[in-house]
Amino acid sequence: MNDAEHKTLADLEWEQVERAVADRCRGPLRADLSLRLAGSFEETERALAEAREAWSLIDRNDPLPLDGICEIVSSLQHLEREGMLDAGALKDIRATLRASGALRRFLGQRKSSVPYLHHVCAIDPTLDGLEEEVGMSIGDDGAILDSASAELAHLREEAGNLRARIIRKLEDLIQKRSAILQDSFYTIREGRYVLPVRADAHERFHGIVHASSASGATIFV
Repeated sequence: MNDAEHKTLADLEWEQVERAVADRCRGPLRADLSLRLAGSFEETERALAEAREAWSLIDRNDPLPLDGICEIVSSLQHLEREGMLDAGALKDIRATLRASGALRRFLGQRKSSVPYLHHVCAIDPTLDGLEEEVGMSIGDDGAILDSASAELAHLREEAGNLRARIIRKLEDLIQKRSAILQDSFYTIREGRYVLPVRADAHERFHGIVHASSASGATIFV
């Protein structure tokens, strides 16, 4: 940008214009919004036409559906470098794909009244398939679903069965050794299942001590 263009933007108080527009924007890019001057009269007319169409939708109480759009630029750049994404990033991508599909269908149904917006917001319909594919692996809350892979489903089933066997064993111990337990429950300390054993009876209960109560009357074995 040359000195004359800098002066023009300063005279127009362009930074204040950008801030005013950003304050009225929705979506993740509003924080770094940067407006550029149109390069031609035709480009100016096209931008104004898009703005008129958007305003006409608002005026009819039928605004563009923009909910669900997330900031995914950094994730896409990471993928371009053949990086891997975590579940949280995939959740945001899925939400954005879903929102883009909703926007495409919305504009398609109103193509005759908003032709400029329909053109500028052209979205590949095959992305719907990608959204469904991601949705088979990532839930709305970002959790990785069992359907992500057969191996994951199998391992989770095994983990659940193992947890059930451990709990049955603990409940059996609680019943058989209630005389030396401080209470009839089990808990988890440092990722391990433990029982609350009376401190004066811990020698009668073989195991590894992982913690003790504040009073010292109970040890967790």
